[in-house]
Amino acid sequence: AVDYCMERLQQNRNVLFVMINNCTEAIPLSDIYFIDCSNNHAVMIYLAKNKIRTSCTYQECTHQLCNDIRFTECYHRVNVNMDKIKIMQDDTFLLMNGQTLPISRRKKNEVKLTYLNYLAER
Repeated sequence: AVDYCMERLQQNRNVLFVMINNCTEAIPLSDIYFIDCSNNHAVMIYLAKNKIRTSCTYQECTHQLCNDIRFTECYHRVNVNMDKIKIMQDDTFLLMNGQTLPISRRKKNEVKLTYLNYLAER
């Protein structure tokens, strides 16, 4: 029980460092719903009610997320925080803020298994 609590406290301290308007900003990972880089190579970080555009690359952002089990790439260049998923549907995730994200057809089984395993371990 102590290990579980310590892991949760550590996750809440984790942040994503990104460049916004030539300044380094720290965004708590627990605030991020998803990161999207599917349009024009601009990396957008979606929070509960707003989105932030960063000049960092998608690879720079996802490299920082690789050690956090909450995040998985559900679609090409779309990385979702599994804590923010309300419902898993056949080919989409419905997030707690009402947004929907597609699940890649090619990686559908892998993404769904990753999400179900995450739920089981939580």
